[in-house]
Amino acid sequence: MEVRVFDEETCAKALEQLAEFAETKGFTFAKFESVGDEPREPIPDLIIVPEPLAPGAKPWAHETELLVEVVSQRNYREDYEGKRRRYAMSGAPQYLLVDPRDGVCVLYTEPIKSEGTYERIVTTKFEQPIEGVLCMDGAPLDTSEFLRYT
Repeated sequence: MEVRVFDEETCAKALEQLAEFAETKGFTFAKFESVGDEPREPIPDLIIVPEPLAPGAKPWAHETELLVEVVSQRNYREDYEGKRRRYAMSGAPQYLLVDPRDGVCVLYTEPIKSEGTYERIVTTKFEQPIEGVLCMDGAPLDTSEFLRYT
């Protein structure tokens, strides 16, 4: 299997496509920036919300449809453990972890707030569709163009 490069241009194109898709479904697409050197709360790489946000507003995790994190090459444990725990405890209904290191996506659903985990965890390899993403209205999420780190 050919390994493709996960670069800035690809990320920008993916975000543009996600924004266009979100708008067709009535979702708002916005980019949030952290303030300062050490943000107190994690800021997901992508947040999908069901209602438009007021300018400058940031949603609570339980108000979102989907939180997405792309695993970093250096701090992957935080994405797999720390953020998953925080998002579950905050009641985020779905958390999608995209891991270009291993070529997999992990969809966490049905948060168990008291335990900081999720009831349902499904791992899908890149190239395979992800089933069960709520904001996709029953359609599978195509991962055939997800790229791996080199």
